[in-house]
Formats: sequence, C-alpha cells, structure tokens
Amino acid sequence: MKFFREPLVHFLIIGAAIFVVYGLMGQQDAEEQERAITITAGEIGWLTDTWKSAVKKVSNLY
Repeated sequence: MKFFREPLVHFLIIGAAIFVVYGLMGQQDAEEQERAITITAGEIGWLTDTWKSAVKKVSNLY
C-alpha cells in the first residue's frame, strides 16, 4: 500500500504514539493538577517595567 509509505502518515502515527505514551505515563493525582500560579503586584510591576524598557513602548496591560 502506497498510503503507508507517506511521511505524513509516519508523522501522524508517531505523534499519536507519543500522545498515548504521555497520557499513560503523565497521570498525576488530583492535588497536583489543582495547583495555581500566583503573581503578586510587585511581579506585575517588574514585568511591566521590563516590557517597557525592552520595547520602548507603553501599552495598557490592565
């Protein structure tokens, strides 16, 4: 079959295999999945100042 010799088919099969393996091995308990990222006002200020100095342009981030 010529269909299975196509590189796109190989790519899709390998991608699906990686997805399945990651799904089986990457299972975590519910407590780890409920973690939240907290960003303080000081960190937002630092990010804003860094962005302004890097881009030299002020934008309304809020």
